Amino acid sequence: MLSKLERYSPPGYELKEELHLIVGYIVGAVIISFWFFREFQSAMNLVSPGAYMPHFESLVKKSFFSFRFLPFHMPWYIWQRYQYFNKETKSIYLMLRLPRRFEYHFRCWALPVFFIISVILLSTVIKALYFVFYTNMVPLSAWPPGQSMNLWSVIL
Repeated sequence: MLSKLERYSPPGYELKEELHLIVGYIVGAVIISFWFFREFQSAMNLVSPGAYMPHFESLVKKSFFSFRFLPFHMPWYIWQRYQYFNKETKSIYLMLRLPRRFEYHFRCWALPVFFIISVILLSTVIKALYFVFYTNMVPLSAWPPGQSMNLWSVIL
């Protein structure tokens, strides 16, 4: 699989190290997202018979900060790839003479953009799963007013 991904990176680039860093970051972000269950449990302990549960977005805000950070971290990887072409390998001259005009930019942008999109999709799926958990565990008497109308807050 690593040989297929080398097509999307600069020639001779240490792709394995970059993949280990990014996968480690994604695993760390998923583990941090489990903080939602702690926030949910502490909110459930505070709910009295006449009180409402806090809104879902207030419970999930702290646990998804690391997913929001990744798109701002990926430009560093893109810049690092450009630096690799320009300073380390000096292969920019060859890349600009290839028949495909955008091969140079494609190799710098392809994997970081793929990781941004995959992390956004992963965070959306995890948030949706947490929302299903929230809707099934909160009793109807403690359901916050307007929460059912805030479904888009789960996705965004």
